[in-house]
Amino acid sequence: LSSSSAASDVYKRQIYGYQMMNNAEVKQYRESLRAAKTKEERLKLMMEHRKEMQMRAKEQGVELTNEE
Repeated sequence: LSSSSAASDVYKRQIYGYQMMNNAEVKQYRESLRAAKTKEERLKLMMEHRKEMQMRAKEQGVELTNEE
């Protein structure tokens, strides 16, 4: 693993449900969070993302913990 790949891996792990996402989805999600103008907007994006990842996990028979 290169250092940039390892750093990217660590950053992805900070995203809830990262293991359910492809690289393009991770990039788009991070860009959406950066583009949010307020803390409330970021929180809304995070809650919507969490619901989407929970639905995706359920569809795939995967259990996500709160730490993921």
